[in-house]
Amino acid sequence: MRHPLLIALFTVALAPFAAAQTDGGDPLQFAEKMPVWSTCISEADETASMNCTTQAIAEFVMQRVSYPKKMRKQQVAGTVIARFVVEKDGSIGDVEVVRGIDPQLDDQVVDAVRAFPAFQPGEQLGKPVRVQYALPVRFSL
Repeated sequence: MRHPLLIALFTVALAPFAAAQTDGGDPLQFAEKMPVWSTCISEADETASMNCTTQAIAEFVMQRVSYPKKMRKQQVAGTVIARFVVEKDGSIGDVEVVRGIDPQLDDQVVDAVRAFPAFQPGEQLGKPVRVQYALPVRFSL
């Protein structure tokens, strides 16, 4: 049976632009060292910690977002894309819906993202930086 919620985490690789921001300005979309979910810090290498982070985010959102039967019955489906920033201190900021499908579903995704625990922040040139993510959450019938 297919699960009605599919979640993926995307960052856009813009490595040439990454070195430009280390002073707290606009968030990066890619950093030399990406933010890591708090329970994934002890992973053996960066690839493992990023895979663990992606999985942890998906599980966290799936535990907190529901797809009401009423909405499925009304055939409300699609993908909510939320954008957020992992701040220099690891907290979550600037949460917004980039593309929504229904205010009730959009709000659930935003609430789940705002509830994320602190991350280990990303780093660029050895300094903590703000890193932006896009989180698509698909509601399928």
